[in-house]
Amino acid sequence: MINFTEIFNNINYIFILFCYIVTKIYSLAIEFRVFLQIFFTINPYNYPLRLMWIWTNPVFTVGRKLYPYFITIDICPIVNLMLLKKLSAFLHIFLVKYKTQGKILSNLITNSLSFNYKKKALIILKRYILNYVR
Repeated sequence: MINFTEIFNNINYIFILFCYIVTKIYSLAIEFRVFLQIFFTINPYNYPLRLMWIWTNPVFTVGRKLYPYFITIDICPIVNLMLLKKLSAFLHIFLVKYKTQGKILSNLITNSLSFNYKKKALIILKRYILNYVR
């Protein structure tokens, strides 16, 4: 018998795990870009760096008009990186809870199914014995 709830739970778990891995890689790329900008003078128009600049640029530009400036310091990348890290932490917590809850739920489902089958088997056995004795 196909257990669709377990398949659906596994698909959800894989999707959340994929999102968690992407957010971790994205935050590492952003930190690497900040490291390169602060400590090295590198032309960002070379191919590998240009790809990284294009990929990480939304974190540095999205929300600039929403966040205020503090003494000519742009806090937009800091706030966006913190939000990305919070999202990554939330996904990690969700993965841990989902994994343990999934194990608990699957154990409950299998135990309840096996209990129902045992109960049905005992009822059928009792009926057979009672019919055989009469």
